[in-house]
Amino acid sequence: MKMPGTRNPGLHVSLVSVLLLLFPAMSWSAPGALDSSFGTGGIVITDLPPASTSDWAEAIALQPDGKILVAGTNNTNKFAIARYTSSGSLDSGFGTNGSTITDIPVSGMVHDMVLQADGKILVCGVGNNGEFTVVRYLADGNLDTGFDGDGIVNVPFTDGPSIAFAIALQADGKIVLAGEVAVAAAGSERRYAIARLDSAGNLDSSFDGDGRVTTDVGAGGDIAYAVAVQADGKIVGAGSTGSDVSLVRYNPDGSLDIGFGTDGRTVVDPGTLDDYIYALAIQPDGKLVVAGSAIEGVADRGFLLLRVDVDGSLDAGFGTSGRVIQPVANIAWEQANALVVQPDGKLVVTGEYQFPQNDWDIAVIRFDSDGTLDTTFATTGIVTHDFGTVLDFGNAVALQPDGRILVAGQTDGDFFVMRFEGSSLDVTPGAVSFTDEIDVSPSQLQTSDMVTVGGLGTGVSVPVSVVGGEYALNGAATYTSGINWVTNGDQVNVRHTSAAAEGTTVSTTLRLGGVMAPNGIVHLGTAETVVDSYDSTTATTGSSGGGSSSSSIDWLLLAGLGLLALLRCGRRSRRPAGDE
Repeated sequence: MKMPGTRNPGLHVSLVSVLLLLFPAMSWSAPGALDSSFGTGGIVITDLPPASTSDWAEAIALQPDGKILVAGTNNTNKFAIARYTSSGSLDSGFGTNGSTITDIPVSGMVHDMVLQADGKILVCGVGNNGEFTVVRYLADGNLDTGFDGDGIVNVPFTDGPSIAFAIALQADGKIVLAGEVAVAAAGSERRYAIARLDSAGNLDSSFDGDGRVTTDVGAGGDIAYAVAVQADGKIVGAGSTGSDVSLVRYNPDGSLDIGFGTDGRTVVDPGTLDDYIYALAIQPDGKLVVAGSAIEGVADRGFLLLRVDVDGSLDAGFGTSGRVIQPVANIAWEQANALVVQPDGKLVVTGEYQFPQNDWDIAVIRFDSDGTLDTTFATTGIVTHDFGTVLDFGNAVALQPDGRILVAGQTDGDFFVMRFEGSSLDVTPGAVSFTDEIDVSPSQLQTSDMVTVGGLGTGVSVPVSVVGGEYALNGAATYTSGINWVTNGDQVNVRHTSAAAEGTTVSTTLRLGGVMAPNGIVHLGTAETVVDSYDSTTATTGSSGGGSSSSSIDWLLLAGLGLLALLRCGRRSRRPAGDE
C-alpha cells in the first residue's frame, strides 16, 4: 500500500474526444446514382500538365480529412498524383496547383498507392529499366528526402526485369511490394515477386535474407497483381498462373505458409478458358476475395470473383462453389480491376467492358456478401457509364465513411474521379469513458478493464488496432497491436508497461471504428484531435489496472468514425488545461 502523496509512475486512462470527419451535407439519392454534389454531376475530369500528354489513373486513397488522392502515370514515364477536396476541386495546397509529377528514369509507370498513418504517400510501379520502383511523398506533395535520400527507391531482382503491381503496409510500417519478375534462367518465364522494405526504404533482411522472394507457383508463368497483409502479419499475393487464378501466402519472414493451399499456394481453374485476377481484399473473418476477368468464348465472359477460406480452399458459401462470373454486356472483354469490402460485408467492384466491341466503358457492380447481385444498388446491382470516348477504364475504388463510393480511372487520356451514392453505414462506435489509475509501480505491465463496443450499425464490422501498446479481444490471452475487426458486443482491453521513472509519459492509442482501405492499413476518416480531460477527471488511488465502461452515446449526428483512448504513464501532478 502506498502512502498518500507518494508520486510514482502510474496508468492514467483519460476520456478523449475525437474530431470526426464530417462530409459536406448532401441530399441522399438512391444507391448507385451519381452524387450531384461532387464535381459536375458527380464527375471530375483532370488533364494533368502539359495538356498534350496522356494521363492514366490507377489508384485512389482517401485522407482522414476527406481529401482524395489519385495516382497514375503522366506521359508514359512520370509518376503523378492529383489531390482533390471532398467536393471534387483540385486542392491548390498540394504540389503545384493540386498535382505533383515526378520523372522516373526509363519508362516509369504507376500501378498502386497507399497512404501512411502519418500522411505520407507511397506510390509503386516500374522504372529504372525494369525494377520495382517506390516513391514516397510528403503530405504536401513534395518528395520525401528521408526515404532513401531522394524519395525514390528502385528494387532490382537478380533473376531478371521486374514490375511492382501492388503495395501494402504492415502494422509496423514496413512496406510490402508484389509483382512479377521475368526469370532469365527459365527463358524469361514470369514468377511471383515479393519485396519488403523498412520504413526508410531499405530492403528488409529479415524477409528471406535479402528482402526479396521469388515464387514459382505453377505452369504457364505467374504474376502477382495484388497484395494484402493479414492481421497476423502473413502476406497474401494474388494474381494469375497460366490461364488460372492463383494465391500465395507467406509467413512474416518470407517463407511459404504450408498451412495455406498446397505448400502455401492455391491455384484455381474457375472453369473458363482464361482467367485473370487484379484485385484482392481480406474480409473481417479472414476470408480472401479476389476479382478479375473470366473468358470463355466470344460471348461468355464477365467480371470474375472468387472467395477463398483461410486455409486456401474455395468457400462453398460464395456464389457457385466459391465462384461468381457476372457479365456486364457479354460482348467482348470484361474486366474487374479493383475491389473493396464494405463494413456490412457487401462487395463493390469496378472495371470496364466493351460495348460495342472496341469501345470501352466503365462498370461498377455491388454484390451481397454471398456473391449475389445487390439489387438495392441501381435496382440491378450494376451501374455503367460511357464518357462518350473510346477508352474509358475504371481502375480504382474506395469507400467513404459515409458509404459513398469513389471510382477513379482514365477517360481519353485524362484522370477521372466519380462519386456514387452508397448505403448509409453507421461505422461510429459509441463513446467510451475510462477511470484514471494513479500511484502504480514503475516498469510494470498495466492492463485496462474491458471496453464493450456498441453503437454500430447492424451487421457492420469495423477495424480495431493500437499504437504504443497492445490490445486483446473478448478476454483472449493473446495481445496484438495489429488490425482486427469488431462488431457490436465485442470487448476490447489494452495494456502497456508503466514508466520507469517519474515525469516520463508513455502513450497508447486505441483506434476503433471506421472503414478499412483495400490495402488493409489506413483507417479512413479518422481525423483525431485529442482533448485532454485530465484536469476534469476524478482520480482514485491504487495499484491495479484502469477501470472502464461502455457508453450508450452513439454520436449519430456525426458522419465519420473513430475512437481514441489515451493511456498515460506519468507522475501525479496538476497542470493548467492545454499544458499537456
